[in-house]
Amino acid sequence: MKVIYYSSVILLMLLTVTSCSQLHPRGLIYSHVTTPLDVNFSKTPAGMNHGDASIKHIHIPYVDLDAIWSSNAIGDIARENGIETVYFADLEKVSFLGLKGTGVWNKYTVHIYGK
Repeated sequence: MKVIYYSSVILLMLLTVTSCSQLHPRGLIYSHVTTPLDVNFSKTPAGMNHGDASIKHIHIPYVDLDAIWSSNAIGDIARENGIETVYFADLEKVSFLGLKGTGVWNKYTVHIYGK
């Protein structure tokens, strides 16, 4: 009986503390994660221009009500910052009250680097 009890406790602990089931780390109250949009960094020059833009997103989870405004399109960011060639880009996500996979308030910022 003890073996079954301890085995179930260990299994429960392994299921609750693992982070392999998520694509990125997520906090319930606050989360701030930056991930690359492109992972091919071969022949990427140093000393590049930088541009960024963000969108804001409000999500009310229990009635599935969404509001999104602004633009973070890579072409728009490059044009506004005078970048003709984009070498790589990062996505930064700030989230508050992360219920049901997405936060109640989210801000997605795309950072681009190029010449």
